[in-house]
Amino acid sequence: MSVRTKALVLCIAAILICIGINGAATAQSDGTCCWSAPGKDACTDPQKTCKPPGDYCDTKEHCTTNCNGQWCPAGPAPPSPPPPPSPPSPPPPPPPPPPPSPPSPPPGCPGGTLKACIALCPTSHPAYDDCVKECLKRCPGPGPSPPSPPGPAPAPPSPVLPSELIKNMGLGINLGNVLEAPFEGAWAPPATENLFDMYNKAGIKTVRIPIRWDNHTAKSVPYDIDPTFLARTKEVVSWSMSRGFITIINSHHDDWLDSPTDFSEQLPRFKAIWTQVATAYASQPSNLIFEVFNEPHLMSTDQLNEMNAAVLPIMRATNPTRVVLFGGLQYMGPAWLLSNPDAMKFPANDSYVAVEVHNYDPYHYAGMFPTEHTWGSAADVAAMTQWMDDLKTWADARNRSVYYGEFGCTTKQTVSDGRIVWFQKHREIGLAHGFGMTVWDDSGSYAILNRTELSWTDGILEALGWNGAPSPPSPPSPSGCPGGTLKACIALCPTSHPAYDDCVEECLKRC
Repeated sequence: MSVRTKALVLCIAAILICIGINGAATAQSDGTCCWSAPGKDACTDPQKTCKPPGDYCDTKEHCTTNCNGQWCPAGPAPPSPPPPPSPPSPPPPPPPPPPPSPPSPPPGCPGGTLKACIALCPTSHPAYDDCVKECLKRCPGPGPSPPSPPGPAPAPPSPVLPSELIKNMGLGINLGNVLEAPFEGAWAPPATENLFDMYNKAGIKTVRIPIRWDNHTAKSVPYDIDPTFLARTKEVVSWSMSRGFITIINSHHDDWLDSPTDFSEQLPRFKAIWTQVATAYASQPSNLIFEVFNEPHLMSTDQLNEMNAAVLPIMRATNPTRVVLFGGLQYMGPAWLLSNPDAMKFPANDSYVAVEVHNYDPYHYAGMFPTEHTWGSAADVAAMTQWMDDLKTWADARNRSVYYGEFGCTTKQTVSDGRIVWFQKHREIGLAHGFGMTVWDDSGSYAILNRTELSWTDGILEALGWNGAPSPPSPPSPSGCPGGTLKACIALCPTSHPAYDDCVEECLKRC
């Protein structure tokens, strides 16, 4: 017999040793065989009889390290014993006999009252409650008392005239590039409540919140606004209103209406938008202001007046005394109003309409792509003062208060270029003329607040007179006051005075 044959015989013999009457050996992951034997302690009585997977290991050492009362690691868990058979369910109880039908109530059903039905169905009746119910159905009495009429509707907000509201505005800020972007977050970080905390800390009293409705409004009748977006606008507005800010909302970048050719076709949709917005905000206090349309520039004068005349009654249906803002053509520029002094029509019987202007002059300096990089000369200040003088004269002649809704200077200008002085002069001269004002801040080309880091542009708090700036010195006492006119007070208080606007106001009070 060859060596190979002998080896084969020995292997076969070893396998046969591991095969017993109880089954075949099965190698486990630790190289051992598993076994069990009746009456044996598997972890103390080593056996060599191999068993199928799931039995104990074959030595005391393996039992100690691998078994310990558990199944071998490589073997599958033993099958669960079959559950004992469930006892047979008891037969269901026989259904109770149906209650006898309640008796028919007698003719007349005196009053059809509960008292009459109780008398008809004695308590001994086996279907007493059904009898009474059936009686009440068949013999209806006067029925329950009608519900009390609803209480009175919430009182509308107390009216505040534009002159008073604008006087209290001071110099505020725009939350630009947020809700008027194609979608929130496209142009600037989404609005967060801590921005309004920043405004509050700075002493700001007025916040303008531009809103574009187009992308969130259906294109067909009834032109429903997406309720989720409407709720989002209300959330942001609530952050402003809860802090007591005078708050302006509008229709912003809704350029689909600003078209001479499409205006008439689109006006019904615009009216539907303001119907929904006015209704949604009707219960807000009087320090919420509606601005009809931001910066119209393509529609005609007739279309501008048609738009205002169509929307104002819609607002008045739910907001009879809320302040509403009209703006002129050419992007609400004051130059258009002054060149067309009576072109924009105001309602004769509505005292709650004010006028809004925007200005970024001189645009070659303050605009997004400036070509000049110096501002602040006496001639520059005089030009700014002149158009504000002219606007004030125009407004006073028509008994209209002026809200200066946007002014800003590009971030391409620096302190050395005069950017901070430009803001300072706007504040000084605008407030001296009695205008309410909101500076344009858009977290972009006109940013004055880093909305991510929550930090203000250097020098801007001082320039705009907000908290964080040093307190200005008291204005000088005027002497002589020739005529007590604004012009005389401006001459008395040079623009270089660190409390220029206070000086002018104090001069006007004393003279």
